Amino acid sequence: MAKLYIGNTAYKVMLGDNSGHIEDPLPYDYQVEYLESTGTQYIDTGTLSYDDLRIESKWHLSSVDGTVFYGIRRNQSTISAGGSIRPTGYARWGSTAYISIISFGDLEIIQDASGINVNGIRYRYSAREIVLPDEGHTMFLFAWRNASDNASGFTKAKCYYYKVYKNNTLIQDLIPVVKDRVPCMYDKVTKTFFYNQGTGSFIAGPRVGGVHIVWNQIINNNDFTNSENVSVWGFNRVTKSFNDNSMELSYDGNVSIGSALKPLQDAVVGHKYFALYMIKALTPTNCGTGYGGQYKTLIWQVDTSWNVYGYILTAKSIDKHVYVYVNLGNGNKVNVQYVTLFDLTQMFGEGNEPTSVAQFQQWFTDNIGPLDTYYPYNKGEEIKVKYLPKDM
Repeated sequence: MAKLYIGNTAYKVMLGDNSGHIEDPLPYDYQVEYLESTGTQYIDTGTLSYDDLRIESKWHLSSVDGTVFYGIRRNQSTISAGGSIRPTGYARWGSTAYISIISFGDLEIIQDASGINVNGIRYRYSAREIVLPDEGHTMFLFAWRNASDNASGFTKAKCYYYKVYKNNTLIQDLIPVVKDRVPCMYDKVTKTFFYNQGTGSFIAGPRVGGVHIVWNQIINNNDFTNSENVSVWGFNRVTKSFNDNSMELSYDGNVSIGSALKPLQDAVVGHKYFALYMIKALTPTNCGTGYGGQYKTLIWQVDTSWNVYGYILTAKSIDKHVYVYVNLGNGNKVNVQYVTLFDLTQMFGEGNEPTSVAQFQQWFTDNIGPLDTYYPYNKGEEIKVKYLPKDM
């Protein structure tokens, strides 16, 4: 667990579990509750049929006919289970071992060589038959691989998980996820994605838990207290640094004066950034800020209290400096502190960035805490949050 300090208040940010372990970045966008087929999708699991398999899965079948949840139908390699609202489904183990089962609604299924459990009720096959693998012919999900090696018996159902054990060893653990915005299955054992081999697209269920983002804040405000880290420009300009992470800029002349924090890292052209400043105008003036070749005027009036100003920009150059400047009038003076800069594209990924300050503020409040004052320098680390701004 890490802490973010907002003023003197510490906010908790969970990094992994409560032990402080930092989780590896997730290989997919997020996990969902289920993957739903519409009757034309299927997945090749890559798993052969063996007599010592045990298959555990969870499904939902409601108002439409379903046939095969998973399986292969190739003589003695046959393993399958399916359901129907008619109201009986079936299970097979081998070419002749067959049994009808009641299977619609929410279904938790455990199938092995001796029979099949459906929601805790045990059914046994009509005969005991040894299942043998047929090399190169693997089992399908949401359909079965038929004797002609094609997918048939498509189902319209939701799959919540699919696990395969061989001799009591877990060899496949499929969970429904979204990867690069495509619904698919992810095998937690082999770290492999399994995509639709049919037509159309799977429907992703609701998101499970939170998502991981790359938390970053790329300005080190301690640099304000070290004159070596601040460069200045302008005519008869005065810059003054304070120990409270603020600096005062005073104008006396006919050109803009300002300061630039020395570079910490390149701006990335095309990346979106969120800039946040605390500013106090001691005289009627305007204050400007800039990063990545983009500049913005923030205030024009006197305000002797600290105010927070924020905006979103898209970098047009790789200029590493963060600029703060004042102009328009002799004797103009402004104080600036707690400059904050988030790389939104690094944080959320391209296309997932918030599109407005209000959207980012709402997301930030829900996931981190009040969007206020100061956040420490952080080059980039994985943290878990409730949702992305695009989901608002």
